[in-house]
Amino acid sequence: RLCPCGNYGCLEAYCSGTSIGKRACEAVEIHGEIADPLADAISKLGPDEGAGPVLFDLAKKGDPLALELVEETLDYLAQALSATVNILDIRLIVLGGGAGIGLSPWFDQLQKRIADHSMPLCREGLEVKVAELGEHSLLLGTVPLCQERLGS
Repeated sequence: RLCPCGNYGCLEAYCSGTSIGKRACEAVEIHGEIADPLADAISKLGPDEGAGPVLFDLAKKGDPLALELVEETLDYLAQALSATVNILDIRLIVLGGGAGIGLSPWFDQLQKRIADHSMPLCREGLEVKVAELGEHSLLLGTVPLCQERLGS
């Protein structure tokens, strides 16, 4: 899967809110009638609206295809984050942006999957949280970096 950065296989290409929305649109094309609730919801979106939030809402309501896509995303994310936990021995993972907020109802599952793939000493006390600043946390987090680099 091509990432917006131009490389293939980046986590962004599988787990960002935008990429989850794209995968939802692809699933609608592939699955035909089984995708009707998702297809109907996506067809009502405006040109600037992403399909990610729609997917998360349908998954919360038990839509099978939406849940399948959420499960797939949790697997991708858990594999990447468990490697990070094993390498860096971190105890707190904070997820932000659209995907972090959208996936928050499944954080217990995500935390279990990360722990299942992490070394025993590394998974003790591991916690997964949604960024307190919500959807804009990634953008707000870059402000101090920009100020530091620009010297202001």
